[in-house]
Amino acid sequence: MGISGIDYVEYSWGPWMGCPGVKDDPSCANCYAHRGMKRYGHNPYKVVRTSKATWHQPLTQTRDRRNWKWEPGSYVFVCPWSDFFLPQADEWRSEAWDVMRQRPDLVWVLTTKQVERVAANLSIIWPSDNRIIMATTPNQELADKRTPHLLELKSRFANIKLGLSIEPLLGEIDFRWTPYHYQATGETYRQYLDRVGVINEYESLRLLDWLVLGCQSLGRRAGKFQDGFIDAALKIVRQGKEASVPTYMKQACINGMVSKDPSEWLEELQKREKPI
Repeated sequence: MGISGIDYVEYSWGPWMGCPGVKDDPSCANCYAHRGMKRYGHNPYKVVRTSKATWHQPLTQTRDRRNWKWEPGSYVFVCPWSDFFLPQADEWRSEAWDVMRQRPDLVWVLTTKQVERVAANLSIIWPSDNRIIMATTPNQELADKRTPHLLELKSRFANIKLGLSIEPLLGEIDFRWTPYHYQATGETYRQYLDRVGVINEYESLRLLDWLVLGCQSLGRRAGKFQDGFIDAALKIVRQGKEASVPTYMKQACINGMVSKDPSEWLEELQKREKPI
């Protein structure tokens, strides 16, 4: 961990690693974290705490003790080889929050597939709005399932930012009608709008602070959803623009290959925006 290979952050910090995966989530197939752990001889399905040195990385100072080694203002991806909100890590999470709380000058990016567990495990006492909770939404089904849980955080926690990690993008997604007004009757957002007679199709998307998207990567080759990737990515970028949500295009599928060079993409896809 340390200097990150994830291009929309400067650093990666992994207080624990390993993840059993999520059933019926296609983004778990060909997981880059599992591949990385196997490469270094670790069991990718076993959740284990990392070393004291790793835990201390964000708090390491220069030799003269005048500055932090991790530069203020940098983005930090938390748990690149795991999920911060896994139940297997419950006993360590408060200690991890304590480490992050000591660096209010860093932007902490927490990407999760356990979004329904976030509210009960989010540290309330916090010095600034430097946490971005990102729900992984690779397709329409999981966008509809996870976005409501994410948006519920908006009314409960004033000092967090919310985003969607659409990586890998594995199908077309329309966020305009993502249901989040669930009631006892199971009413969806579309049904709610029809009932009250209000049409504001981008209401739910405007509540978000960031969209990150990219194709599935199998090394240099792209994974699933190659043929429809560009059209689906354009649709998301346009929705983000319409809703005024900062959008970051991480990588694109070009002729079956992974391209990380924005100059190779359509101009409309060359989006590298950040919320902070």
